[in-house]
Amino acid sequence: LNFDSGLMASSEDALQNMWGLWWFKQALTNQSLELWFTNYLIAPQGASLYTHAFSPLNGALAYPSLHFTTLAKTYNILTLFHAVASGLALFGFALSLTKSYKASLLAGFWLTISPFRMGHSRGHIEMMAMEWLILFAWSYWNLLKDPTFKKAILAALLLRLALFNTPYH
Repeated sequence: LNFDSGLMASSEDALQNMWGLWWFKQALTNQSLELWFTNYLIAPQGASLYTHAFSPLNGALAYPSLHFTTLAKTYNILTLFHAVASGLALFGFALSLTKSYKASLLAGFWLTISPFRMGHSRGHIEMMAMEWLILFAWSYWNLLKDPTFKKAILAALLLRLALFNTPYH
């Protein structure tokens, strides 16, 4: 795999998700374009991106990288980021629940290599980004144990990030 030009994916869906990263940058840098609507699909009438697999959170994460590296390399960086971040998020959540380092390490590792993640690694980057949902669950658990306004705001923010990534989870 050439990390700069090859993809850590093997389906056409990866190309669709790469288009979403590209579109996010275009919509932010060109004032005549809208983030949630494009004339580039289903021309000439265009298409709404509300029901598309478009992940604006991945677009926002990719935006800085797209200014100095290739789209393929950015996609690959995001793929690795989500694998590590999801595993670390579950490790942290499990450690807070079990207080067992070994069990928590196993939980984070298992999530990282789970059949669900491996199946979606073929091109569904928005489904690989499970860290937002795990971080929401962790913050919500903490909110239920000891309700405070700050914990409610954090849980709401993390839920919004999870939904900004994808409503599929």
